[in-house]
Amino acid sequence: MPSSISVLNQNQKKVLSKLSFLTRDGFYLAGGTSLAIQIGHRTSFDFDFYTPNHFDQNTLFDKFLEIFGDEAIKTSLAKNTLFCTLKTVDCSFFTYPYKLLKKPVLKRGMAVVSLEDIAAMKLLAVNRRPAKRDYVDVYYLLEKFSLGEMIDFAKEKFPNFNFYYLLRALSYFEDIKDDERRKIQMTDKNFSWEAAKNKLSEEANKYQLSMFKK
Repeated sequence: MPSSISVLNQNQKKVLSKLSFLTRDGFYLAGGTSLAIQIGHRTSFDFDFYTPNHFDQNTLFDKFLEIFGDEAIKTSLAKNTLFCTLKTVDCSFFTYPYKLLKKPVLKRGMAVVSLEDIAAMKLLAVNRRPAKRDYVDVYYLLEKFSLGEMIDFAKEKFPNFNFYYLLRALSYFEDIKDDERRKIQMTDKNFSWEAAKNKLSEEANKYQLSMFKK
């Protein structure tokens, strides 16, 4: 599989190269793209940036106007929240109050959230929405961590995390939606959705059995 930013398209690479100032302001890249550029398993088309700090969304967008000119387009504004497109790349910026489990890693000057934090956030995403890309990401994260470790990350990051619902979600795939707008391409030519579902279900069952043995 490719590594680092080779999974990004040309516009994404150009945008990312101009956003290193965000790291100084406390932002870090999260979401599926943050995982994709660390393990290279798939494409991802948007950028999600989080910060523990409050920020002025208008001031931030004005900065993007300075950098990108009319290629910066504002789509939505709210307190501590900004949605925009930069050179056609969808970007979002949020104040995110949950603690970081580990210090973000640096990729070409950009802070990128750790795999431990991504694992916790992806389990929460699976709990909340049946999106295929999140299940795919959890499947690849199982090459880095056991399901038990990932659940521990989620419980540490999100104190009210409900892992019982997660175990059901990892064994039931009927409601999963393949988001056509975010059509992902797998860079792992050996990837099989059927194999991924079997692995997720198997790991959920193993974790459940381990709970009964305690």
